[in-house]
Amino acid sequence: MDDMEMVIFDIITASGDAMNLVMEALDLIADKDINLAKEKLISSKEYILKAHKRQTELIVKAANGEPQPMSILMVHAQDHLMNVMLASQMADKIIKIFDKWGLDS
Repeated sequence: MDDMEMVIFDIITASGDAMNLVMEALDLIADKDINLAKEKLISSKEYILKAHKRQTELIVKAANGEPQPMSILMVHAQDHLMNVMLASQMADKIIKIFDKWGLDS
């Protein structure tokens, strides 16, 4: 496996781990366990950050003139990262609504 594939798989893996935690957080929100949901989201953000850092490595290489070949695997990795970032932001908003309206009791 070359360096590019390793970065791609790191993005997919970290994004997948983050998505699992976001989904767990959403289940906890539905069960009105907001504090544990917040903890899950904090943990998910660590994985999102890891995936984002790996993505940034590729962006920096491209900015420095190093060719970055596009592949369906890269598209898949970007799709995973984008989706988990959006899911995380939506879960944060749902928690804010619960907090604002006192729906956690």
